Amino acid sequence: MSTWGAVKARRLLAGAHRFVEVESYGWTDGDWLQRIGFQPERTIALKNPAAQQNRLLRTTLVPNMLALVGRNRAHRDRFRLFEIGHVYHRADDGGCVETARLAGVSFHAASRPSLEEHFRAIKGVMEDLACTIGRGEFAFEPSAGGEAPWQTADHWVRVRRGGQPVGGLGVLAGPIQEVVCEEGGQVVWFELTMDELEGPIYPQVAYEASPVYPGSWQDFSLVWDVAQGFAALDERLAAFSHPLVLRRDFLYAYQGKGLPLGTASYSFRYWLGAWDRTLSSEEIDEFRSALLAFLKSEKIPLRG
Repeated sequence: MSTWGAVKARRLLAGAHRFVEVESYGWTDGDWLQRIGFQPERTIALKNPAAQQNRLLRTTLVPNMLALVGRNRAHRDRFRLFEIGHVYHRADDGGCVETARLAGVSFHAASRPSLEEHFRAIKGVMEDLACTIGRGEFAFEPSAGGEAPWQTADHWVRVRRGGQPVGGLGVLAGPIQEVVCEEGGQVVWFELTMDELEGPIYPQVAYEASPVYPGSWQDFSLVWDVAQGFAALDERLAAFSHPLVLRRDFLYAYQGKGLPLGTASYSFRYWLGAWDRTLSSEEIDEFRSALLAFLKSEKIPLRG
């Protein structure tokens, strides 16, 4: 990763999102890898390690980041850490392949905000990072269980750019969560291959003129099966189109009293407007009727 790319990432994470940068060793602790159930492949061993359990060079930054959770948990109930560093893999010809990675963890000791809200906050950080680097938006693809123990099925997404995988984002769950958070808590992790994300020093910024005529907005709270995931709901809603819709924003989620078991309420705001006129009440009513008809056809009920 170039100096400029690293500078952009550091400024964004530390300056805008309250992350603290850390720097760990280039090797991994074999005892820690055994505790979290990770057996890296294509590893490179040091001939003269500082200690026998530190003989393998790291193939990913995540284990070292997870090891920092317990050490910092004793001092803080909430923190965010990141590292920009290199990982090492054994090449097919026996040589070394060295790549730059960016990884981070976010820890909450309390159960509030919810794990979903915690995950969404870090997902927003990733979206900001994509914009700052200047290589286009990230796509987040739900994935089954991965090769690493922190890539638990239904608890992580693969990060893609232009159709190519560039990393992952997820929450700890299951046995590894119990090892990393012995006293409880939430952990959201991410890792990106920064060598594949390098963008221009000064990315071109696209500007759009502000509307001349005043617009309007409408909020809708939708009841959705939590097991299907937010991404499935978002994909369904993206299929609705209307000439008055300028954009759709997710507001918040609610889960609890008044909702059927296993469901949550997801609230969205639809921004409406036209470039050549002020909208009439009839036009707004027509949009609302069209959206309600779409939701009915998709069997997505409104929260009562």
